[in-house]
Amino acid sequence: MNKKEHWIKSSLLAVLLYAILPNLLFWMISKKLGLDRPVFNIDYLLVGVVFAIGWRVVAVVLLGIFLVGDILVVTSFVYPFVRLQDVAYLLSLLPYAASVWQIAAAGVVLAVIVVLVIAYHYSRKVGQLAALVLFNIGLVAYGTTVYFGDEKLDVERWYRGPKEALIGSQTLFFYETRTAGFVASANLSREPLQEIGFHGASSLWINSAQPLNKKLLLVVVESWGVMKDPRIQAALLAPLRAEQARFDWMNVTQREGAVATVMAELRELCGLHTENYNLKSVTKGFEKCFPWQLKNQGYNTAAFHGAAGVMYDRVYWYPRAGLDAVQFMETHSWETRCYSFPGACDREIMGKYIAHAFEGDKKQFVYWLTLNTHAIYDKRDIYQDKFDCPRYQLKEGSETCRMTKLHAQFFHQLAEVLASPSMRGVEVLLVGDHYPRILDKDEKEANIEGELVTQVHLRVKD
Repeated sequence: MNKKEHWIKSSLLAVLLYAILPNLLFWMISKKLGLDRPVFNIDYLLVGVVFAIGWRVVAVVLLGIFLVGDILVVTSFVYPFVRLQDVAYLLSLLPYAASVWQIAAAGVVLAVIVVLVIAYHYSRKVGQLAALVLFNIGLVAYGTTVYFGDEKLDVERWYRGPKEALIGSQTLFFYETRTAGFVASANLSREPLQEIGFHGASSLWINSAQPLNKKLLLVVVESWGVMKDPRIQAALLAPLRAEQARFDWMNVTQREGAVATVMAELRELCGLHTENYNLKSVTKGFEKCFPWQLKNQGYNTAAFHGAAGVMYDRVYWYPRAGLDAVQFMETHSWETRCYSFPGACDREIMGKYIAHAFEGDKKQFVYWLTLNTHAIYDKRDIYQDKFDCPRYQLKEGSETCRMTKLHAQFFHQLAEVLASPSMRGVEVLLVGDHYPRILDKDEKEANIEGELVTQVHLRVKD
């Protein structure tokens, strides 16, 4: 083989090993989920240089680190997390997760092993010059992208992925999206929490000129958006409509959803916005939250959420927001377990706690963040099938079908709870946090209406 042929073969192998092979899995995932991941990750081209100079063990370790970093970025799009400790918590839930997640996790581990073995075995056939040329081409392309692109990191996109580009660094993206807000706070250029005023659903109470009702229930409903088919919207709310004779009024509206659940919570409870979700050490900024306003008026406050309190530091910031009696998965011995996002089942919270939280004549505010309608809408959580998907042209078993069945189930049990004697006189405000996260981009665009969420305001008659 002459030098020219050897150079061509070496260059093609370098492209295959460091540009195509490690990116292939993430290309497929990004395509499926509609993520804006760069086509090429320059981190892997750097690994090629390390292999080429003979540090093969170091290169394998470095490749493993970069692959794990890529995995963490993709994981954060589906289950946003703040700290690496949160990843450990999510991994601890894997035995209880849907089989599709368990299979996916096993497949990713296998894919990483295959990439590492192939790279280690064939890297010796790539010449130093070919690896260096490939890396320098990538470096020039990356520099050009950064120079002509938007250099300001849009931290509100941290859960969606970096802006679509030909080449980028997933490691750098992971680092920036988890430090930008904290660096800004450390430099005192911006407080972790910013007041935006009460413009969400709760503004109906906070900005009202009328005296507040003695009994208030605020429910942020996980993944409750707006369906494009109005028949589905009507079918979901049918259980509440059927009980309308029990209500003084019932108003249904739509509004813009939040970026993520915790943003919706801060908006509704406190009129706040945050650019990072690391709220454990944030002690200032919660003084004007709605629960504090209610406590000053003599209300008792309580909160329920079926997931662990460490997620998004709710165990820390809920009390700072004025919520006193707080129940999480770890604070009670629950009889049920649900799986869409592992935790206690909403039906148990409804039946045992929401239905009895307003007994007596005291002023009471209850906040409840639901859980079981979280992506990926595990079919094991469908214990009452109250929605006929084919009737509304939804494919049986699809993400949208499962999600809709879970919402239908939720509203059927909620209607039963609102019919109980203890709920008389309770004013209820339900609002979605964000549109449903449908992993199949085409399916989402076909069925979900933009960035909107649904809101219901009603009062149960005395």
